[in-house]
Amino acid sequence: MPYFIYWIIAGIATGLVGQYLFPKVWFGGVPGNIAISIAGAIAGGWLFNTYVGDWKGAWSGGTFGAILGGLFLLGFFRLFLPNKPKTT
Repeated sequence: MPYFIYWIIAGIATGLVGQYLFPKVWFGGVPGNIAISIAGAIAGGWLFNTYVGDWKGAWSGGTFGAILGGLFLLGFFRLFLPNKPKTT
């Protein structure tokens, strides 16, 4: 259970950093980026812990996978989904 909390924290941090790396992701601005990266972080952390196991410590492996998962999902949304047209 504590790993899950680390993954969520990593997802929040990745979403904040991802706002600058992928500025055109339009799914709700910063909250949308955080939500997308939390989903990616949970998936990445779970996959990393399941298939690789703990790596260099009790929490660092899954957290590393969570960061990669969050960035991957943000990048996926940026590359494969069109930007929402701005209406004024």
